[in-house]
Amino acid sequence: MDSAPRGLSQAEAEKRLRANGANELPRHRNRWFALALRQVKDPFVLLLVAAAILSLGLGNSIEAGLILAFVVINIGIGFVQEARSQKALDMLQAYTRPYSHVLRDGEWRKVSSRELVAGDIIRLGSGDIVPADAEIRITHSLEVDESILTGESAPASKSVNDALFSGTHIVQGQATAEITDTGAKTSLGKTATLATESPRPSEFERGISNFATFILKMVGVTLVVVLLANLAIKGERADLGELIVFSIALAVSVIPEALPLVMSLSMSNGALKLARQNVVVRRLSAVEAAGSIDVLCTDKTGTLTENKMTVADIFGDRRTVIQHASLGSRDLIESDELPENPFDSALYHAQSSPERRAVRKSKLLAERPFDPERRLNSAIVELNGTRILIVRGAPEAVGTNESHKEWIEARGAEGCRILAIAAKTLANETVITNELEKNGLEIVGLIAYKDPVKADAAEAVRTAERLGVRVIMLTGDAPDVAAAVGHEVGLLKGHGHVYTGTEYEAMDQDEKNEAVKIGSVFARVKPEQKHDIIRRLQKTHDVGFLGEGINDAPALAAANVGFVVQHASDIARESADIILLDKSLSVIMNGIRLGRETFANTATYIKATLTSNFGNFYAIAISTLFIEQIPLLPAQILLVNLLTDAPMIAISTDAVDPEELRKPKKYDVREIVLLAIMLGLVSTVFDFIFFALFRNGPIEILRTNWFIGSVLTELVLILSIRTRLPFWKARTLSPLLFWLTLIAAVACVLIPISSISTTLGFVQPSGSHLRIILLVVACYFIMTETIKLFAVRAAKRET
Repeated sequence: MDSAPRGLSQAEAEKRLRANGANELPRHRNRWFALALRQVKDPFVLLLVAAAILSLGLGNSIEAGLILAFVVINIGIGFVQEARSQKALDMLQAYTRPYSHVLRDGEWRKVSSRELVAGDIIRLGSGDIVPADAEIRITHSLEVDESILTGESAPASKSVNDALFSGTHIVQGQATAEITDTGAKTSLGKTATLATESPRPSEFERGISNFATFILKMVGVTLVVVLLANLAIKGERADLGELIVFSIALAVSVIPEALPLVMSLSMSNGALKLARQNVVVRRLSAVEAAGSIDVLCTDKTGTLTENKMTVADIFGDRRTVIQHASLGSRDLIESDELPENPFDSALYHAQSSPERRAVRKSKLLAERPFDPERRLNSAIVELNGTRILIVRGAPEAVGTNESHKEWIEARGAEGCRILAIAAKTLANETVITNELEKNGLEIVGLIAYKDPVKADAAEAVRTAERLGVRVIMLTGDAPDVAAAVGHEVGLLKGHGHVYTGTEYEAMDQDEKNEAVKIGSVFARVKPEQKHDIIRRLQKTHDVGFLGEGINDAPALAAANVGFVVQHASDIARESADIILLDKSLSVIMNGIRLGRETFANTATYIKATLTSNFGNFYAIAISTLFIEQIPLLPAQILLVNLLTDAPMIAISTDAVDPEELRKPKKYDVREIVLLAIMLGLVSTVFDFIFFALFRNGPIEILRTNWFIGSVLTELVLILSIRTRLPFWKARTLSPLLFWLTLIAAVACVLIPISSISTTLGFVQPSGSHLRIILLVVACYFIMTETIKLFAVRAAKRET
């Protein structure tokens, strides 16, 4: 890369930076314009804009203004909330921005890692994250944690000319390396391609799109039928202009124009609740989508387990075994700091203070780092004047005997990783050879290491079961370790089978489908296999995935909802929808609960508004065939919507019955519309009762009383339809919903007696008429409650 012994000059580095770009992965940031455009492209927003334009073109500026006000409010809320989420993510990344030590103009400097270029010489030590792909030029006992790429928790040893990969982690030793690739050209950047190519539409977004299409078709067909029927019946007496204005009023009366606003408020509330639990939501719809999850796939390392090795058991004299194992570690001999290597870190914690001081008095004379091929490491140390060779590694590599077999198998069944320690006394040897390592060794003992399961993991799995969520472990770790963790957290029952990546790869398509249908634990799986498993699950399920490494990025992108922990790789964070600052799995369960609350409240709004709107829609349309004048003016219809939409919007803050949270809900347009039509017919009947009671008087009396009755019936409908239980057994109304309902009820009576009543076409209602209206409203509430309970029982019998 044309690097000089003094490193690149600053001028050359700046030239390469301008030519090749910053050392960062391509990010699909939601820019302000894109965020606003996404709000505008919402199907309901477009439908409302079309209605407003048509109304304005016919001179109905008040109606057009009201519709556009809803549109603007919805766009503003959605934009602000998503922008806040994006800003929170940017702040998180700013706090974790890395720096590197680089040789420039013969001097070592600390610079932002995004400013590194190919040809830079960098210096790496224990705890450093490799900032770009590089080749090692100088190294000393280098071990690298590549689990972010491979899923393997054991560090890999590296030597001169070996490759270092961006995003990996230096566990032990030091290295000077020359950068070969930066940014998107690194191995990390190439893996990002698969992740960014995987779309994940939300179940809720698909349902809303289908729902908007249904409403659009229904409104269009009905308007044509109403216009033709009036022209056919009234003939020359029909006023075409008045009928067009009336048709607009009908369109506005049936369209749930506050739905986008209710959706935004529900999901914003959910996002804010999650934020208080240290969770960053990257897209608002992910809050609701989380409620639809019925399968949660999760990585093991760092998610179900702590990713912190502990000494679980020791075969042999504890003090002797711990001391000899510690003498095989440069970090434990030369430093009092906690080692980065997870095995040596466990030894550090297992040592007593006198044992730690004894190891620090020894002198390291030579070492051979761990080699995956040899599966061991060795060191020559001098302790109290005696020269000792220490060999540590896999039992079969070190050379254990039959007396150790039973213990090794028992600990392996528990998911422990076994480290064998052997030693022999030397004369004057200072070079470690293969022959020296193999001959004359005595087994000192064995250590069983365990990566502990997180304290809340088992309870989180049980909570998932109560919520109807199936949990599947997808890990790159060994089958015995995965099996032990699976049993401990409750994923595997009895002799449950652990599928391996090799086994999965050898299956045909039908066998793979069956494996993902019944399997709970998959071990030694590759990134593309995780991706394939999730795709197969999505044929019949909504899938969430919790991961953290680069190897999880494709699966995160494919999942309906992707969760990552705070310290996840950059590309994993970019692929995710929700970032967990608290690594507890219980946070995900809370997110699923919030998603289901959001879904339930949104579905309640749709049912309530369609029921009342359909009732008014049918009644007003048919009543035009019996009287010469329009039964309700367009402004009066919009005023009904305005008064009732306020408490209906507050449904997003309402409490949800526990039964609604027990299993995931699907956004079934057919189910919602059928219930709305059933209750809508009841609403239509009672609208006709209002029409029949007051049709023979002046048209202003009919309009006034029908207006009051329409508002009150919609308000009591909310009290009934907000719960599947009898209304007196439901959870208490949220304060906002209670007060807005009360205000709307009072307002619908006060407006007709106010100074603006004449402008709106109202007259003051009489006391006797108000008593009649209240009696009809009470009968309506009883009938609606009865039909709701009947429908709920019928649905339970079907399931």
